[in-house]
Amino acid sequence: LNSFSRQTKADCRLGDPQRTHRLDEVGLLGEAVRQRQSIIVNDYQALNPLNRGFPAGHVAISRLLSVPVFSSGRLVAVVGVANKAEPYEETDLLQLSLLMDSAWKMVERKQAEEALLESRRDLGRVADAADRVAAGLGRERGGEIAPVAAGADIVAGIGAGLVDQD
Repeated sequence: LNSFSRQTKADCRLGDPQRTHRLDEVGLLGEAVRQRQSIIVNDYQALNPLNRGFPAGHVAISRLLSVPVFSSGRLVAVVGVANKAEPYEETDLLQLSLLMDSAWKMVERKQAEEALLESRRDLGRVADAADRVAAGLGRERGGEIAPVAAGADIVAGIGAGLVDQD
C-alpha cells in the first residue's frame, strides 16, 4: 500500500503500516490481484471465507471497491477505495477503472518521454564521438572534414531535421 487519505492516516493506529504484503496472507484486499478483476464488497463484516481480518489498530472497513490496473495484459497496480456511505455500484467501478487507466497511461507516457530524452542524449553523445572520429579522418585524408561530419550527423538523425534538438 502506497497512499492513504489524510483522514485514514489520522485514524490508523498501526505503528508503522506495512507497504508490501504477501498475497497469500491478505484476505479480501488481495482478491482483485488473485482474481485479476475488480471486487466490490458492500458488507465487509459479513461472513466470508476470504476475509482474514485486520491487524490491531487497522482502520475499520465497511465497504470496499478494489480495481486492478493492467498494461499490455500485465498487472501493474491495484487501487482500493473504502467506506463509501452508500453501497458501491458498477458505475463506481467504471469511474474508478477509467480514472486509473488514464492515470497509468500518463505514467507510461512520462516514462516513454524520459526514455526518449535519454535516447536523444545518447544519440548526441554518439554524434559527438562520430564528429571527433570524422575530424580525425578528415585531417588524415587531406581536410575532407565537412562531408564526413555531415554524413555522421545524417546517420545519427540530427543533420536533416530528423530529430528535434532542444
